[in-house]
Formats: sequence, C-alpha cells, structure tokens
Amino acid sequence: MPIPEYLTVLRYRKLDEDGDMMLGAVEPPMLNKLEAMPQLIRTRLLTFEGEWWESNDGLPLFTEILGRPRSEDDRLSAELAIINHLTETVGIIAVYDVASEFIPARGFRFQGRVKTVYGDVEVSQIL
Repeated sequence: MPIPEYLTVLRYRKLDEDGDMMLGAVEPPMLNKLEAMPQLIRTRLLTFEGEWWESNDGLPLFTEILGRPRSEDDRLSAELAIINHLTETVGIIAVYDVASEFIPARGFRFQGRVKTVYGDVEVSQIL
C-alpha cells in the first residue's frame, strides 16, 4: 500500500537540548521525514495531558504514570498508556521491543522501537 501524500511531507523544526526551537542560526532549521520522527516522538512524550491550551491531547504523565504506586501492574499500565499515546500519532504504525522501569525521584524510563511510515526509530526517554 503506498504512503498517502500528506504523510510524505513531515517537517519539524529542530529543537536544542533544552527543547527550545532553533530559529535561523541552524542550517537547515528543519528536519524531514525519518530524521524528524525521534523529535516528534520526544515532543509527544513530554507534552502533558491538557498542557496545550488548544487540545486535551498529551500523555497522562501525572494521573496515570507518576502519580501511582510502583508495582509491576502499575509499570505495565504506564507502559501501555505510553504505547497507546504513541500509536495515536500520525505516521506511527507500531511500538515494539519495549522496556520500562520506574526510577528514583518519581521518574519513569521508557525504551523501545517505533515503526513509522518512514522506517524504524529507537526511543529512549525519561519522563
């Protein structure tokens, strides 16, 4: 099945290490297709539910992931919430080879591979 045209033009502005958009000083300032997917995924994982004023979209980080006890069932529930959130992203086909763990100071580490319409990318993010 061919990739729909609207998916073949993914463009994403580069971000620096602090997550700020890089404007003008970077050549080229935009990422395209496969090279844009890791940044798109990172942005999706670090946007909290309800954080963006135009949408309720976002990861339920505090309500379903970090604000819970740290049992194995809670880890699996958090992992599933992240996978579901990622698979709702345009251009993402599947998430696999997933590993996750709670880390000290109310953190959560998520790792895996994401199959996109452009190819596979590695994901490793601390929430």
